[in-house]
This record gives sequence, structure tokens and C-alpha cells, in this order.
Amino acid sequence: MNLMTTITGVVLAGGKARRMGGVDKGLLELNGKPLWQHVADALMTQLSHVVVNA
Repeated sequence: MNLMTTITGVVLAGGKARRMGGVDKGLLELNGKPLWQHVADALMTQLSHVVVNA
């Protein structure tokens, strides 16, 4: 019997960024990587699959 469970995480990276003056905050870089990548990397350590919806 296979007890492995597949869990998928979703990063919601959409919106008009009105409070950011139209700048897409998901594409802003922190330590050389876009913010969405930091979130996806953190999720990938805990989940089977990660999907980014932009």
C-alpha cells in the first residue's frame, strides 16, 4: 500500500498592484530572486507540487 500523499500548493500572484503604484510586487527582487520565487521555494520544501497563478 502506498501511503504517499500528493499535495499541491498555489501561489496567487495576480492583482493590479494599485498600492504599489502599478509595480508588480511579485517581480520585485530580494537577494537576487523575485519575491514569487522565494514563496515557491519555501512551499517546495513542504509540498509535492507548486503552481504559480499570475
